[in-house]
Amino acid sequence: MIRLPVLLLGLALLGYASSEARAQERDHLTIGAGVAAVPDFEGADDYRILPFPLLDIEIGRVFANIRDGVGYKVVDLPGFTVGGSVTYVRGYRRRDVPRGVDKLSDAAGGRLFASLRQGNLSATLGATRSFGGGTHGVIADARLCQRRGKIVQDSGVKLYQLD
Repeated sequence: MIRLPVLLLGLALLGYASSEARAQERDHLTIGAGVAAVPDFEGADDYRILPFPLLDIEIGRVFANIRDGVGYKVVDLPGFTVGGSVTYVRGYRRRDVPRGVDKLSDAAGGRLFASLRQGNLSATLGATRSFGGGTHGVIADARLCQRRGKIVQDSGVKLYQLD
């Protein structure tokens, strides 16, 4: 059983050494605005059009983006990333949900994730634990993204465990 922690520590140290050399090449800042069609609540048939900020900042291992929030990449190898962050967890309005379901306040959440990248494809597994707001549940997600120029096609599955 001691082999797994030693292997993980070795990967983390390897990631630190190799990513520091590449960090300056990958530092970037992208800010913009757009719109998004989002379901009234997860699983809803009705959608709302909302203003949507575009944010992607990376300085060394520190990042801020819409998907993962603000955080730090613990392992940052070419094609493989493991990190943690604080992120936004969107709630929903009372009028958008079926009768008998209460509104759910927006909240912050702690997120852990791992991503694999190969060419224009990426796959991410993550989990977010809400703190504050109306729930303290966990959201586990799996996403597959394909980039074609400036267009990103994103598909995913979310699993919820609510307290």
